[in-house]
Amino acid sequence: MQTEAQIPLITSKVREFGIDNAKSIGIVLVVFEHLVLLETKITTFIYSFHMPLFFLISGYLHKNSMSFKEAVKKDAQRLLIPYCYFYIITFVYWFIVVFLRHRNEYHGSLLQEGIIKPFFGLLLGVGYDTSISRSINDPLWFLIALFNIRIIYQCLLQITKNKIEYILLITVLLVGIVMCIKYAGYDLWFSLDSAVLALPFFISGVLLKSSGIIVKLLKPKVVNFVLLLAFCLATFYLVRYNGRSDINAAIWGQNIFAFYIVGFSRTFMIIALSSLLSFIKGKLILFIALNTLILMSVQNVLISISSFLLKALKITQPIQLLLGQAVSVTVVVTLLALPAMYFIDRYFIFNRCKKRPLMLLLYWS
Repeated sequence: MQTEAQIPLITSKVREFGIDNAKSIGIVLVVFEHLVLLETKITTFIYSFHMPLFFLISGYLHKNSMSFKEAVKKDAQRLLIPYCYFYIITFVYWFIVVFLRHRNEYHGSLLQEGIIKPFFGLLLGVGYDTSISRSINDPLWFLIALFNIRIIYQCLLQITKNKIEYILLITVLLVGIVMCIKYAGYDLWFSLDSAVLALPFFISGVLLKSSGIIVKLLKPKVVNFVLLLAFCLATFYLVRYNGRSDINAAIWGQNIFAFYIVGFSRTFMIIALSSLLSFIKGKLILFIALNTLILMSVQNVLISISSFLLKALKITQPIQLLLGQAVSVTVVVTLLALPAMYFIDRYFIFNRCKKRPLMLLLYWS
């Protein structure tokens, strides 16, 4: 029998258009912040919440009604196989368009710089370069981290018998261990350190879904507006104090507590904004929301293609973009992504269930 100290294993499939809007807003911000901006304060602001938002939503949409073995197998099909697929496709593009065209910028041999290091980048599963690897598609670290989070969460459910207090306690201990490892100057492969830092956001999403707080609290529009202002104002100075945070590199800024406060506050700010916009229920918003991971995985290639198109149109694009230029490139990338998302979603199925496309499965996973 379920008790109050347990996390329900099954959540309901009720579409919440505010969540769709939050995912769509979040993925556009991800594309925006991956551009090189002159306004570093803007990127610092976005980095403080854009990935916590996705991890919390992933927990919010998470359901578990299968055994540990079945869950691992299913998550591998939904996350690891797409990770390999998108990495290999991106590598082909990078090798031909980037590496061979700018060969003089890579000082090692063709085999080492063009093959071995990218291959180790695939194996290590981190979104940054190391001394032995090169990350060809940085955003793909999210798939590896999310896979690890699901595995860790499944283990916690097994170990603690689904008791919230024990899950939270072990999560705090894991975050402390990762902090010690980072203070010692070490990084963990397979984005394990990133996964542990993001685990509180994921678990919070699970708890918010099971409690129904978001649906009840954000239903009145006045509450949405008040919370939007409150979360924005409450953490304005904390962002400035804590500095840049980056879950990919397991960087939490000046203070770990400020990192989580800012991450949660900015995430709820976007959710409140999205709830205000929940009257927007267009097919385009839903399509982007269902295919956020595709856009996340192909954005680097699309940013490169958009730069080529702008140059072909004789529109100069500096290395570091101004705000207006970055917004323009983001719009171009999003438009280019639409046919790519449709094609991949329609013709490339990474799951045995042929009746539902990949990202629809990921959306309700």
